[in-house]
Amino acid sequence: MHLEDIVANIFAQILAVVDANNNLDLISQSSPLAELWLQMFQEETFLKIKYTGKAADAKIPVLSMTEDPNTSLFCQFPFSWVLKAYLDDVWEKVYHMKDQPEKPTEEVAKFYQTFIKNCLMPDGSKPDLLRYYANDFLRMAFPGQDLAVYEILSKVFLASAERLCSSVGRGEMGFSPIWLHMDYFYLRDDYQLFADIAKSNDAVISELQAMYEKNPPEMFVTLDALNVLLNKVQPSENGLLPFDACVAWLKSVKSIKPWVEWISQDNYQLQFYQKKKQLLDAVLHRWTCTNIVYMLIDHLLHNETEIEEKLLRLVVKQFIFLWNRLYAAPGFEPERTFDLVTKVLKKCNENADVVYLVKGVKECKSCLREITDPAELPCSHIFCTRCIQEWANKQCKICKEEFPEDYTPMASEATREAVACHNKFRRKCNSFFVEFITMYFLGDREPPSAKIIQRLIQFVACKPNPEHQAGKRVYKPKSELSPFEECMDTSCTIQSSLLKLLLRCGFNNVKVHLEEYLAQMEEKISNQSNMDHFYFMVVHCLEDFMYPSAEEDVSQLAENCLCTADLSAFCKPEVSRINTLQFIAQLRLSISHVATVLGKQRLSAADPNAPAAEGNEKEQGLVNAMKKLVAKAPTPWPQVFLIRNLCDIYGLASMWKILQLEKWILPQGVEISQDRSTWSNTTLMFALLDKAESQLKSKDSTENQSLASVMGQMENILRSPSTPDELLEDKLKKIMDALSNREDPGLLEVVCHTALTLALSPSRVTHLLKNICFKPDVVKGSYLPTMPGDLLFDEKNWKINPTDKMWNESVALSVLPEKKDREEWETSFKALAQPFFQELEQSLNSVKEQRMNEGPQGSSLLLKIAYGQTPPFQDLPRQGLINQPCMWRFEQKTTIQTLMHFLQQEDRGGTGNPYPILLELLSKLENIQHVRHLPDIFRLQNALIHFFKNIHKGENYTVRQFLDQPELSEDQRLAFSRAIETIRKVWSNIKMNSSSSGITVLPNLSPNDINTDTAILHLLPTEPSISHLVTSFLIQLQNSCVDTAARVTRERQRSISAEEAKPSSVLAITKSDLVTMALTNLQYEIDEDGTKTTYFDFQMLQRQVVHRFISGKPIIKAQTAPSITLNNVRTLQATKKKVRDQLPQELLSINQQKRIMEEARSVNALSKVLATLKVAAEFLAVTGGDPERPLPEYVRQELRMDAGAKQFQDVPVVPNTRLKHILSLWQVLAARRSMLLVQMNQDPFCLVPKEFQGQLDAREAKALSSTLSNTNLDLFLIELHEMIMVALPRFEPEHELKYAFEFFLEDNQVPATSVATLTDALNPDIPVKNILSVWRTAAKTSQINVPAYGQGTPAQGSC
Repeated sequence: MHLEDIVANIFAQILAVVDANNNLDLISQSSPLAELWLQMFQEETFLKIKYTGKAADAKIPVLSMTEDPNTSLFCQFPFSWVLKAYLDDVWEKVYHMKDQPEKPTEEVAKFYQTFIKNCLMPDGSKPDLLRYYANDFLRMAFPGQDLAVYEILSKVFLASAERLCSSVGRGEMGFSPIWLHMDYFYLRDDYQLFADIAKSNDAVISELQAMYEKNPPEMFVTLDALNVLLNKVQPSENGLLPFDACVAWLKSVKSIKPWVEWISQDNYQLQFYQKKKQLLDAVLHRWTCTNIVYMLIDHLLHNETEIEEKLLRLVVKQFIFLWNRLYAAPGFEPERTFDLVTKVLKKCNENADVVYLVKGVKECKSCLREITDPAELPCSHIFCTRCIQEWANKQCKICKEEFPEDYTPMASEATREAVACHNKFRRKCNSFFVEFITMYFLGDREPPSAKIIQRLIQFVACKPNPEHQAGKRVYKPKSELSPFEECMDTSCTIQSSLLKLLLRCGFNNVKVHLEEYLAQMEEKISNQSNMDHFYFMVVHCLEDFMYPSAEEDVSQLAENCLCTADLSAFCKPEVSRINTLQFIAQLRLSISHVATVLGKQRLSAADPNAPAAEGNEKEQGLVNAMKKLVAKAPTPWPQVFLIRNLCDIYGLASMWKILQLEKWILPQGVEISQDRSTWSNTTLMFALLDKAESQLKSKDSTENQSLASVMGQMENILRSPSTPDELLEDKLKKIMDALSNREDPGLLEVVCHTALTLALSPSRVTHLLKNICFKPDVVKGSYLPTMPGDLLFDEKNWKINPTDKMWNESVALSVLPEKKDREEWETSFKALAQPFFQELEQSLNSVKEQRMNEGPQGSSLLLKIAYGQTPPFQDLPRQGLINQPCMWRFEQKTTIQTLMHFLQQEDRGGTGNPYPILLELLSKLENIQHVRHLPDIFRLQNALIHFFKNIHKGENYTVRQFLDQPELSEDQRLAFSRAIETIRKVWSNIKMNSSSSGITVLPNLSPNDINTDTAILHLLPTEPSISHLVTSFLIQLQNSCVDTAARVTRERQRSISAEEAKPSSVLAITKSDLVTMALTNLQYEIDEDGTKTTYFDFQMLQRQVVHRFISGKPIIKAQTAPSITLNNVRTLQATKKKVRDQLPQELLSINQQKRIMEEARSVNALSKVLATLKVAAEFLAVTGGDPERPLPEYVRQELRMDAGAKQFQDVPVVPNTRLKHILSLWQVLAARRSMLLVQMNQDPFCLVPKEFQGQLDAREAKALSSTLSNTNLDLFLIELHEMIMVALPRFEPEHELKYAFEFFLEDNQVPATSVATLTDALNPDIPVKNILSVWRTAAKTSQINVPAYGQGTPAQGSC
């Protein structure tokens, strides 16, 4: 009966293989493939059937090519899946041996063919067999498709492979399945893209079936499918009207967008076949025309639920006109496209004028600006409300009709709505215009032509037409660049917006045009102050755009600039403006970096606790270059700018310390006094001190209590001795003297001033703050409600007694549950608070001015240099832009931190940040910028796996030896070096911020750093390893960004394997990219009083980021990343892992563990049981089993080990365990056995490497023994023993045992409470190398009473 079960099991598994996909049907008498089937079945080297032991009643699945288990498919070619797997495996070897060729070649094809031996496969003489195999191939490659899709793919696949054979084989090689495999390998992205398109668009299938009905010689299925889709969305009145149809059209085009972006433009067919290149150009041209119209409609309909029907009909005609004119051109002609789009926008604006402004009002005829607050006169003419109110002569500016003095300007709701709609329409057109020129002229393409740049410059630098009346300004909103007006305002915002857009093309590419731009602006700007603002704006933009993303690049740029700079050359009038401004920007950037280096060097040297600075030699060279520049400079401005940087970056006190050490920074005539008392805040405290002394004289003990508390705390801070009978007045004087004698009193003076102010304040509003300072126990757990929502939270959630009050009535605010009430409250609060803070700012500026004009000459001069606009020097050189004070004003650079700061201010209570994509990118950009190297990392990992498997003792090779292989090409060596450097950087970032990365990092995972001497074993993608962690992390970053963007844009996602990842598949964004793009969306306004307001257009920035960097990027399947399991040594850990994979495991109960640890007393019995358990575990790791089955029964019946089962009776607990307990039992028994050996003075750990055999000293052992007495000692011994026996090689000897043990426990899913209990007993100073000594100390500490051990057999347990 037993033999019958085994034989039946074997036959069942054979049938499961040979009948896969109903393969047995092919040996029926009527099948022409029966003979081939039998030949393949008999070929032992071709068909190998692996037998696996299974239970008699086990279900044995039959292989199927379909994803649906309820659907059965019939294979058309015998054992097609075996042949495919074989040919795939051979191709992979050929591909790597031939250095991964980018396109198929005759040499590679012949090499592939020579490797295929003793393989039964069809050739060109049997086209039906090849067709059958191709059909099966496609069902395996693209499971779950409709039959019609397979029909089309099969035609295309065979035709493409035949063309490849004739093109590459040159008639010398016959057509065979190897051409199918090669064609699929190089075109699989195309085929997959078609399959994705077909799933979403059924109509495409029927049209392609009609196109391919007569089997044309050239079928480019993906491009043909996209051409069909683009034909269907060609703009027409029926497709764009009414409003709902227009919205549906937008959705249709949006669905096509990712597919167009996924088109491969580098596959071999584009090089071999001119017709495909022509078809690709035609598809892309049609898409460009459609996308421009799509962008325009998308902008106009954004956030709209309806639009005026008449306006929609008018603009739809313009849309159709635009598409037809664009498509009529043979290709993308920049100047023609620019002019055409501008013309259509103006026409759309005129249509909006007709629809919305029925009275013909486009602008206020008084101020000539866009009307935002309309008011209607009795004569029906419309102006700005404010303009009417400011007229001295109450007469209409258009018809001259007078109106009463007491007339109240107002407008109907319809008029207001019409004006608002018109303004909104114009703004949306402006928004489209900026995105249009950014994408099609100033994006990633070649620099625009001179004509395009001239057209853009004319928008802001043109002269008004003579027909414009004197003084007329055509209004332009400050934040927009618009195509509507003949001549716009020359506001700094518009100028900087255009300049930033032009700089995206690269400074050298637009330098000539910028020179002309400057000349035209100089003619237009007559006011010198405005001219200074304009020049500084240019310098600041240039400085921002030339700032590199990497610190080492900044150092190199700064050193080059400082070593070659000749300031005198730029003082000459013949030097061009743009060259001078570029030089100033470079010099400012370099000096700013020198300030950073100086601060790091000097302040670190002064701080004994600061870490040692690295790269001192290089940094000192940079400082020396700056010294030489200062020594020969004909102007003090470099020194002035360096001082301003030091002051702004490090503060006045730190600047003073640096200047004491680096006196060469001081301009001639400026000295720094050793006495800094004049920089103290003491003079500002006189009024407060007088008030405090008056209060102390009043002898009011209640009021003086707070003052006494302040002085007591200040004495502690200043470490000033206190006299018991000392008067409070004397204490106050002593404290002030101590403050004035300190080297840096500034911060302590502020602290003292604040505390005294609170102590003396009689206001009830400060009562809570007083308690926080002087009676913190009273307000423990409290907080100050700054918004009404805080009080609402208190009312619902704060747990206090019903009679208690948290706040005085004077501070309490009424609860504002409605959003509109809250907004009204915020507006009112702002109106009340803003004047106070404006006045405070004025007061602070006044104090600053006062301090700059007080004290010794040297100190006041230094303050004027640091804070003033113009340094107080006589005979300053004035010639040239380089000597203009405005050029050396300090401005913070736009950085990722700056962007993050502004973005976080956009958070909306309860709804989160409205720009989640930007938020994710900015917060993770430090690592996201490395995602672009993922394809290189995948290639490196595959190469390392190949090297490791094929080189003798490959694990002993270093990275340098791997890279020095003569077989590697220079391109491969460069790509691999880049990938290794990326792994190093990302690993460093993960280690520094492991909690925020979301990656579980093995404590002290070796090595700490990666360099050319690192063993390649550490870079192999094993689990866990640094390479594996970094790859998983980068894939996670890519997928998270793509997923976040998809939730916002609702764009269709696709998935790819790691093998399919190409540079075009992954995120390729750097800090420099994002900052550059942000700068083009940075706006600032300078008011007449010089106040500057900065803000970003985050909506546009997020839109551009998605389009340029994220749209069309796929999800990468993490499980497909390269990996290798090191099976050359079968470890205990590997066996246990496989057992867990085969059947679930449970821990023994605490009582069961305790029984074993107390009652098991024979080393001999334990050794025999452990030997039996090891055999059982090895079998379970392969075959699995029923978790509930009794362990002794399994050993007796399945393993036929009756003697081993009987030995279970000699050890407590074991006879009652089940298979689900085998690993826990193994763990406890092994720990108990080692304990007994230690008590017998035997060494159970003699095979553990010597680096882990360190010793605790007597003091450490005593302390450990004391702390262990308070923990579960049995559990501690069991788990630490498991770590020693199973996982110790994963840890470094020199690192902390406490954290390594904690990681091990968490990795093994030990409950958190137990983890804390077990690790708390370990001192963090104990290294992993002392782990054996720790375990022995714990064993000796245990209270188990062990009798004599002569009964056992110690030799079995010792080494």
